[in-house]
Amino acid sequence: MAISLLGLFKHFFPKSKFTPLVTIILLSLPPLLSVLKPGTYESGDLSTHIKFSMAFFKSLTEGNLLPRWAITCGGYGCPHFIFLYILPYYFVSFFHFVGFSFISSVKLVLATSFISSGIAMYFFARELLESDSGVFAALLYLFAPYHLVDLHFRNALGEVVSFVFVPLVFLFSYRIVKKPNVTNIFLNALCLLLLITSHEVTFISTGILLFAFLLFIAFKENKLRNFGSVVISFGVSFLFSAFYWIPILLESKYTKYAGIPSLSFEKLSSFIFSPWRFGLLFQGPTGNLVFPIGYIQLLLIFASVYVLFAKKAKKYSSHLIFFLSAILIYLFMTQKISEPIWKSLPLIKSFQSTYRLMIPISFCASLLSMYILKIFNKRSLTLIICCVAIVSTILNWSPRRNVPEVNDQHLYNELIHGDPSGHDLMDPLWVDTQHAWSLIKPADNLQVLSGEAQVKELKQATNIHQYVVYVRGNALLRENIFYFPRWKVTDNNKETPIIYTDKNFPGIMLFHVTKGLHLISVKFEDPVDQKVANFISIGSFSIALALLFFMKKRPRA
Repeated sequence: MAISLLGLFKHFFPKSKFTPLVTIILLSLPPLLSVLKPGTYESGDLSTHIKFSMAFFKSLTEGNLLPRWAITCGGYGCPHFIFLYILPYYFVSFFHFVGFSFISSVKLVLATSFISSGIAMYFFARELLESDSGVFAALLYLFAPYHLVDLHFRNALGEVVSFVFVPLVFLFSYRIVKKPNVTNIFLNALCLLLLITSHEVTFISTGILLFAFLLFIAFKENKLRNFGSVVISFGVSFLFSAFYWIPILLESKYTKYAGIPSLSFEKLSSFIFSPWRFGLLFQGPTGNLVFPIGYIQLLLIFASVYVLFAKKAKKYSSHLIFFLSAILIYLFMTQKISEPIWKSLPLIKSFQSTYRLMIPISFCASLLSMYILKIFNKRSLTLIICCVAIVSTILNWSPRRNVPEVNDQHLYNELIHGDPSGHDLMDPLWVDTQHAWSLIKPADNLQVLSGEAQVKELKQATNIHQYVVYVRGNALLRENIFYFPRWKVTDNNKETPIIYTDKNFPGIMLFHVTKGLHLISVKFEDPVDQKVANFISIGSFSIALALLFFMKKRPRA
């Protein structure tokens, strides 16, 4: 803490030799100290993300550059990586590849994302105002209560990573509106791709805000003619990410996603204050959470209202009105009264809980606060507010309880044999989850349910299982994998029908074989829609890179 305050002090006084980025990095370190402790946590989804990372990395090492199936769900497997975000698991896989444990790798992604989010916010805020203001916006973004709740209590890996890319898509989109060029269009499309694949819900919730902000800037600065370049950038990003969203749209009907429960709403008070430890702790004794905007943030929101009514906002009044309006609209959408609006919106099911809107609210509150302090323009006041904003969150700088005895092997055993390691939304539609989770996956991957047969296993990988089976008469075999339409079973290179609605084994693959020697292959294959989507993504990205290279090499007139 002392190092953080020293960095802050040095930055805001004239003789400082600390750069803004050094200040931001120093300030972001204290909340990360608890992340470095060994083991996992008692609360949150850290263990689940570690298990997913294990499944993802295993598929990668088997040659699947785009993992789709996961050895989750108690070892029966689920199509998690078709429908869940995937970018964070590539980052985790990189850290594990260079030598870190899976537990440490996930923690490193959380830590580096937290630091990077402050840096990203600084660059965008600096684009709007000058350096000092950018540092303040970065601090409010880093120490936004919801950011810390995600980092320590929820351990929401995808959301923590998405905090990095939200400011970046605003930065490059803003530059396109100001002065379009091929480089910014490409970089914006790339950052949008990274945001989409880091957390699709964050992309949807902040994408609406982004579009409104760019229209606001275009009208305000008479740059509406440049808005077409923004639309092109968005279009290019959707081409880049076709491999991700096309299968989601076409194949989610095969999962429990269709039966997702109705959207949950939080009380307004949970966004205002916390009932624990004098309002300074955001997680209760039983793991229940609140998601406050932040006391300093709220103070500065009220200050913006005062400044606007007092007509002291000067040239920043339109920005204050925009960000204040955005906060109020998003806050309204977190409440039960907004339910009719939610029901009329597409993609509603992916949100699950309205507290996810705290990411755009935290983003807007940070920028709004930056403008307010710029209007007041008092270094001492800025320093005090920064210190209070940081110190008031100190009780939320560590998880509920550390569990140091848990290691990678313990979690891998749970992944394969025990805990389902996933939520029902991505389970195949035919699986009876109440029945399936009570089962322990048999030791044999291929079982003989009826008839006489001898089985020799040749290969057991994430996407392909191969066996040699000798059958003395007709037999019914059970492949201990949950059925999904991408699975195909071939018997001596001929496709054979799969039974997946048996009342005794709902959602598990059964198939018949006849007398004789059989080479059985059970393979998870990309359907036509995935292949087309991959082609669109690879082709559009290659064309964009070639165009960028050509434009850079072309001699200027």
